Amino acid sequence: MPASYILDIGGVRSLLKLKGISELLENDPCYGPFFSTIDHITDHDLSISVDISDPPDMTDIPMLFDNGSSWSFYRDSGSSYIKLYGTGHDDILLVAEMNGDNDEVSIKCDERFIIEGAPDIISANPVRYPLDQILLMYYLSNRRGLIVHAAGSSINNRGLIFAGRSGSGKSTISRLIAERSKEPLLSDDRVVIRSNGKGYLAYGTPWPGEEGIASNSKVEVGGLFFIHHGTENIANEISPIDAIERLLPAVSSPWFDREAVAGILSSCDDLISNVPCYDLHFYPDHNIFDFVKEILS
Repeated sequence: MPASYILDIGGVRSLLKLKGISELLENDPCYGPFFSTIDHITDHDLSISVDISDPPDMTDIPMLFDNGSSWSFYRDSGSSYIKLYGTGHDDILLVAEMNGDNDEVSIKCDERFIIEGAPDIISANPVRYPLDQILLMYYLSNRRGLIVHAAGSSINNRGLIFAGRSGSGKSTISRLIAERSKEPLLSDDRVVIRSNGKGYLAYGTPWPGEEGIASNSKVEVGGLFFIHHGTENIANEISPIDAIERLLPAVSSPWFDREAVAGILSSCDDLISNVPCYDLHFYPDHNIFDFVKEILS
């Protein structure tokens, strides 16, 4: 009997069911804390079947988006399709079909995923970046959750989210806090933030930045900081209007998809209305740890 797997990112448990495949291999150490083998079907949120077979004919299915290099997105009759490419648009690696509720997915993979052939086929895991991030983005879009381009850390069991574009200092501030904090960091590049009805929880992801921080852990969010390099440490609490302007560029969102964007915008509005938000200019030394700890207290 083929093995089944759980990919647990952001508290979303994806069940990976194999068709015609005996085993999946995931060799990226960043995925290790998130990827596990199970011997029986267990509770899960997202169901994903994985098969080595020819992709469906998508000639007549409208394309909504093409990122220009590695993937494109299609929709027809209540189903959405994600197509991943190799060296070009004629080189299809896989096609993932997703239902209208974004909680059931069928993946057809090219034979290049096969590591060992018949009779016991071993395949490389296809549910990894960028596909896993796209699937999770859609699953969360109507379930009060966000993927944010941010570093996440914890001080006294309260989460600090440091959001910003590439080069804003997320890896730097993560490293400085890690060298002082006795609590695990979540990530130095992307975190999942979800409402639990009483507040917001931040989760680590397997998509790290320069420091390679990828922890499958969670913490209650205590503050959201929009970071900038500076000559000294300065933090100013900002209004929800200013916060939403800074948050939107840091959120993973399918801007080509009106329905999904509506849910994501609603989650952004709820987050910045219920969590303190700050502009943070920081100087890259260890004083930043005590500085943000004082803000939380």
